[in-house]
Amino acid sequence: MQWTTVISDGVLAAVSLGGSALLLAAGSPAGAAGMGMVGLAALLGAAKFAGVDAVVPVHTRLVAASGTVGVPLLGAAWVWAAWALPAWGLLVLATGLVVGAVLAGDGPWKTAVGGAAMAGVVAAGVWLGGLAGVAGVLGAVGTVVAGLVIGTEGHALGLPRVDWFHAVLTVSNAALAWGLLAV
Repeated sequence: MQWTTVISDGVLAAVSLGGSALLLAAGSPAGAAGMGMVGLAALLGAAKFAGVDAVVPVHTRLVAASGTVGVPLLGAAWVWAAWALPAWGLLVLATGLVVGAVLAGDGPWKTAVGGAAMAGVVAAGVWLGGLAGVAGVLGAVGTVVAGLVIGTEGHALGLPRVDWFHAVLTVSNAALAWGLLAV
């Protein structure tokens, strides 16, 4: 049992699932679905690190799906909020998500797909401006830093890196959700 990770994953789950519910109520189904996927993965992660081994296979798959589908859905929600794409634009985004999910797996494509999605958030945030745009940019940058700089292996400053990853992703998801709600 790894209590610090149970707590960090639990807080990430609460923030992400709460953000998902708010985004759904505000009419952002893509944002709600993306945030919800991250939240469910975190909830199962908290159970995993609490010693519930039965959730490990589902958690592993949901973490992969969060990176290849959930994060791009958040990117799509931001792009949609900034430019209100017509139906064909949404079809292109959906096709890109499906192709990205199929290609990504657990290899380098997963990082490229998530990075492209967060680049879309940055572009949308800059376009929108104001506090909502700043929140989007900070959330996107935090997500990239969590994945590429912090990671989940090893220890840093006396805690498992996965706890730092969860902490940064929690703040990033809160910023991404708040920004979308403020648009």
